[in-house]
Amino acid sequence: MNTSQLSSYAPEARKAFIAAVSAQAATLGITSKSISDAKVEGDVLLIDGQAFPKEYASARSALADRVRAEGF
Repeated sequence: MNTSQLSSYAPEARKAFIAAVSAQAATLGITSKSISDAKVEGDVLLIDGQAFPKEYASARSALADRVRAEGF
């Protein structure tokens, strides 16, 4: 099996995946430098003045805890 195409594609795909995950975490207030405070008000989760569905709160909290424990 010829894996040369996979060998050239995989590093770029990995970099693109890391960039996409980092960008999504940043929208939720989690960056390599800091973790923004989040508070639930009614049916809305507020992070840096931006509103998200309340359902994001538990997943974001778990991600923030993991970043604190293991690093970004």
